Amino acid sequence: MKHALLSFLLAICLLTGFLSPAAAAPDDSSPKIVRTGYTLPDPNVANPDDVPRTGYIYEYQEMVASFNNWRYQYVYHSWGQLLKELEDGDIDVMANVSYTPERAQKYDFSAFPLRIETYYIFVPAAKADDYPDAKSLYGKKVGVAKSTTTADQLRKWNEKNQAGLTIIEYKDFQSRRDALDNGDIDAIAEFTSRVEIGTYVVPVVRCGSSNSYIP
Repeated sequence: MKHALLSFLLAICLLTGFLSPAAAAPDDSSPKIVRTGYTLPDPNVANPDDVPRTGYIYEYQEMVASFNNWRYQYVYHSWGQLLKELEDGDIDVMANVSYTPERAQKYDFSAFPLRIETYYIFVPAAKADDYPDAKSLYGKKVGVAKSTTTADQLRKWNEKNQAGLTIIEYKDFQSRRDALDNGDIDAIAEFTSRVEIGTYVVPVVRCGSSNSYIP
């Protein structure tokens, strides 16, 4: 009789645990706040949160967040500064970072890449006829983002092809575009998926490619 009573009480406890999970464990359904780095084409906007976030990378990050019950807190700075903040732990994740052995010593990269980034040298569309091939770029001034894989790939292309480029690094996209519009540089090196690349520039030559990840 005693064993039967103990078995009955155990069954009640098990059923209670299955039927009332909230009573068995604390509620952990609240999303985790994750600080993610985000760059803007123009760093001088008054309120970055008012700038619409769109595109493949944004949607990919949102998908990752939905799988992990995350809610992002966006942190806006230049690319180089965000990489430093990621290394220091001031932000938690940063999307679209190309893998390098040096970076792998600092960051824990995602197991799978987001995509393959392809880098091109772009010239103003109005001057496209002046650049029929890669050799027409030789000796020109090319603007590129500071502390990026794009800059590394551009330097390697320049050395490999002995193109004699003058490579000038800028901290944000708007500065590069202003320099191009003002004639301070002849071209810019960018990845083709950058949403700010519009019809005002055209690609002349591919200068590299790499996989990008979320570290």
